[in-house]
Amino acid sequence: MPVAIPIIAVAVGAVASAAVGGGIIGALVGAGTAFAITSVGGSVFPSRPPSAPVIPARAGDDATAPGAGRTQSFRQPLTEHQLVFGRIKVGGPMVFIHSATDDQGRADGYFYTVIVLAAHRVQSIGDVWLGDTLATDAKYNGLVRIDRHLGAADQVANANLIAETGGKWTANHRGRGRAYVAVRLKITAQAFPSGPPNIAALVQGANTILDPRSNTTGWSDNPALCLAWYLTAPFGWKASWDDIDIPALIAAANICDELIGTRAGVYEKRYTVNGRVSLGEGIRYYGGHFACGTGINPALDRFGVRFSRGAADAYNNHNRHVFDAPNFELRQLDPNVAIPFLNETNGTAIIARNMRMEGCSPFAARHTAAATDCEYDVAWAQSYSIGADYTPSATRAGNAVFNRHRAPTSRLTRLLAHIPNIRAAAFWQSSTEIGVEGACIMATSTTAETTMAALSWNGLNGITPTARGLLLNPNRGIGFVVQTTHAKEFALAHWLVGGADGGRLCLRCFDGAGIVRENIPGDALASGTTLQWAPTSKSWQAGAVMQESDLNRRQTVRFGPEVAFAQIGIIGFDGQIEVEALRLYGLPEDAPAILSGCPALPAGGRTLMYSASWDLPSMPPGATANADVTVPGARRGDFADASLDTSSIAFVLDCHVWSNDKVRVTARNVSLSTVDLPAAALHVQVVKRRVG
Repeated sequence: MPVAIPIIAVAVGAVASAAVGGGIIGALVGAGTAFAITSVGGSVFPSRPPSAPVIPARAGDDATAPGAGRTQSFRQPLTEHQLVFGRIKVGGPMVFIHSATDDQGRADGYFYTVIVLAAHRVQSIGDVWLGDTLATDAKYNGLVRIDRHLGAADQVANANLIAETGGKWTANHRGRGRAYVAVRLKITAQAFPSGPPNIAALVQGANTILDPRSNTTGWSDNPALCLAWYLTAPFGWKASWDDIDIPALIAAANICDELIGTRAGVYEKRYTVNGRVSLGEGIRYYGGHFACGTGINPALDRFGVRFSRGAADAYNNHNRHVFDAPNFELRQLDPNVAIPFLNETNGTAIIARNMRMEGCSPFAARHTAAATDCEYDVAWAQSYSIGADYTPSATRAGNAVFNRHRAPTSRLTRLLAHIPNIRAAAFWQSSTEIGVEGACIMATSTTAETTMAALSWNGLNGITPTARGLLLNPNRGIGFVVQTTHAKEFALAHWLVGGADGGRLCLRCFDGAGIVRENIPGDALASGTTLQWAPTSKSWQAGAVMQESDLNRRQTVRFGPEVAFAQIGIIGFDGQIEVEALRLYGLPEDAPAILSGCPALPAGGRTLMYSASWDLPSMPPGATANADVTVPGARRGDFADASLDTSSIAFVLDCHVWSNDKVRVTARNVSLSTVDLPAAALHVQVVKRRVG
């Protein structure tokens, strides 16, 4: 195969774009039959389109003739255009059914039907099959009559149907622009035991295809010429021949016609097309290399595929065009844009799957009108920030871009834990230490701790509040602790203030008893970086900073089968980072526990609790009694409150944190009598101050 095959390109005004792409690898598929055009490389848009070829006048060719642009039907609901290329066996809609008394006097002995095989003129209609048997088989002798009509624009109605259907088929039923067969069957139990069979015919397809190499029209199975025919057809893209890059078309047609040898010792054309396309079932394009050289029209905006209305009366509702695995290499140069799709119509369901975007602007599509329900699935790009661009003239939204390039959260859609505003969730663990509600604070400094609880801090120094986030020192981090006995895959998404790059992934693995697992191969893997073991902090750390330019900001992590709990977070490492938001995702089928603010893992909790029995002494009026209780994690300056489970109204309680982990509760008798209460439950609650 040649290294590069230029094919069809289009220039419209000052915008470089392709009707089906510059240098397309494509295929149109309808009803399971492929119309394939294969090419590699690219064609560019000429700054001045070449003159259109002269199409020789041909009797009966009139695209504006009745029926040339729409489908006719009678007893069946309206059907879509069916296009036939090359040679292929096809069926079609039965637009007329009738029965009549046969020559033996049997009521309904004759069965009549009309089947439209193509919505355009064809070269020929050959063999006809009744079920799996040719209509010329001896068993059908005297029972079958078939009239073939090739779809000429001046064809007349079928004389046999006019004569034999009692006025049901008239001289006005000409079927102009429709290739069809009119079939009469004499139904017998021996020939047709199951009644009228399925009917199909071998059709040599469209014969109004222009070949610019000879300036002639006729039948062709050349894929490039067939595609150009479709692009310029009144029921296709309605492009003008002035918009077609004729030299590129000729080059592509020549390559398709190259003769190549086969193992059988015969020669055949390199590429041919033999198939059918049902326009109502949508158009599917396979592959495609939409490319433009850096130096070609550098001041113009570039688009790979353009859906354009063109003239005010042109078709404006393109829908259900499916592009599978197109490759766009548009070489964006400032100040122009290079966008794979330009949609200037009001259609729906333009769908692109597994797109590759190289040298493109960070937009999968530009919409300028009312198109909606379009989907663009990006498999590879050079940016995470891929979206849809809407110009001021756009009047509809509702289109989706799925960026799957190193974006594993596309599958990890269950939100397990999130802190959308870390600054608002921050609290003072002590006068110098800060924690985050719902998360644990991580440290990468040397530690002798070995348990999950001890390695998940409720707050540490080295963290500074800012106007929008928390500024972490290089050895500080924020993360979540998750149970991983069954769920093994997660995605951590972080946001630094201003969308800045920075931070590294940091993981710790624990067994079922909450003991850290140290440097065990297979315990942890990441999608966008190689994890490195840090023995002093007993953690796995990413080998590179997370940044847009390296396409590693979005990463998944996977834990080994023996990891029962894990700590997943982000650390500064390379320098300070100002963290604003943090989210953890999992697979839709998993809902693992997130540990935070509970006895097994107190980290991430602002509220501390203590309960015990308190037997107050006998207290005269105005007397007080004190109880000093231990509340682990309590620090001076925390809010403290206490309650006593009693029905007496003689006492009021005061409570405050007076030392680390120490809370004093004072009971005062405010009644006028001496009170001696039985022992009662004392509850103490300590709440950390928000950073504010």
